[in-house]
Amino acid sequence: MAVHLPLVFASLAAQEAQQVPRRQLRWPRRQHTPRDAFALSDEEFVRKFRLAKSAVRTLCGELRDRLEPQRAGGLSTETKVLCALRFFATGSYQNLVGSDESVGVSQASVSRCVRAVSTAIVAVGTEKGWVRFPTTAEEKAATKKEFLRLGNIDGVVGCVDGTLVAVTKPENLSPGETQGFWSRKGYYALNVMIVSTKKKNAFGGM
Repeated sequence: MAVHLPLVFASLAAQEAQQVPRRQLRWPRRQHTPRDAFALSDEEFVRKFRLAKSAVRTLCGELRDRLEPQRAGGLSTETKVLCALRFFATGSYQNLVGSDESVGVSQASVSRCVRAVSTAIVAVGTEKGWVRFPTTAEEKAATKKEFLRLGNIDGVVGCVDGTLVAVTKPENLSPGETQGFWSRKGYYALNVMIVSTKKKNAFGGM
């Protein structure tokens, strides 16, 4: 039986073209779709983020111009704000916050979100006067009068409290600097101070 060689070679070439080399094979990456946080019950939402849904939506609206993603596929303003709020609410490690079903981002993304949201809150809050400690003599006198009426204590211009916010072990620091982040509770943390007036206008520092 005669063999038509051109036809055989053409058939082999077609079969080879259909075979994908092993090195080109890629298993599809498993994508984790975070649960819609706003679909949580009101009680569960407040438990997770320490703010009501309406307050979070308002905050997102105020910060949107500074937090909107600059590239396709970037994290939305809502995701960034919720991620930061979850971290603020728990004081937990960033990798644990990122694995939360309502957040679902990497530890590196948590770090960027916390920094971006914190910076945006300070910037917008300063512009709009959200947080301002009494500075003039008149403001200080009015604040003292409010505290005197509230608790019968004279000369008070603010209430001070602090909290430890857990962080991972700092890198690229000297042993002495790293030790400065070690808390009395046995983990690395930022020691954050909050000062509030009777009207609950607050500011913080470390």
